[in-house]
Amino acid sequence: MVEFDADLVTKAISRRLNMEFDWKRRPHAVGTCLTYGHVAFSTSPWDTVDEFVVT
Repeated sequence: MVEFDADLVTKAISRRLNMEFDWKRRPHAVGTCLTYGHVAFSTSPWDTVDEFVVT
């Protein structure tokens, strides 16, 4: 508290989480949830950089 000139007052902070897939890895074993309409998958590494660039 001394180092940061802070006190014990609650601060309201809004945080967001980006769930967009960034394609750094290849989707693998794709599945869907019919109840909520969600898509879920595991990933595996691309074999080459060229394979990543083409996709």
